[in-house]
Amino acid sequence: MESLFVIVLIIIVYIGLMFGLSQFIIPNLRKVSPSRNLPQEFARIVDQLNQTVKDDKEFIAVLCKVIAKRYHSTRIKMLLYPRRFFITSTSAMWTTLGTQPCHIWNTLLASGLIYSSRFHEKNIATKHTVVNGCIHQYLHLTFSNGSSLDVDPWGYGIGKVP
Repeated sequence: MESLFVIVLIIIVYIGLMFGLSQFIIPNLRKVSPSRNLPQEFARIVDQLNQTVKDDKEFIAVLCKVIAKRYHSTRIKMLLYPRRFFITSTSAMWTTLGTQPCHIWNTLLASGLIYSSRFHEKNIATKHTVVNGCIHQYLHLTFSNGSSLDVDPWGYGIGKVP
């Protein structure tokens, strides 16, 4: 009976730390805070896409691919770079290559969407789910016609969330 109590206590502490406390400690995890000030290279890419891609869903897909080519992520590697969870500057997010947590990918995506003037901050909602026992963030986008789309550039793509 004591071992069951210890197991339940460990589970409760894990859930509290992972899903409660982490959202208050890690910037942009609870709610993405997009920036209108993009690094010059990223702004140039968004401007270029904005001129060449007319459909909003296609624009989102291409912007997700740009971000996905630049970064990658695995749970083990993310544990090796814990300070990356706390990056708040869009410029630092863009220039820090390699492993990045999902909320960094989403902050860059939301910033690019707002910079393009195709979306407003009110059209971008932050959502959470659990992936392999870890909290995971994705975006819920609402279009001007009222339709919506879940977007997860970190690993699941357009219209697919775990």
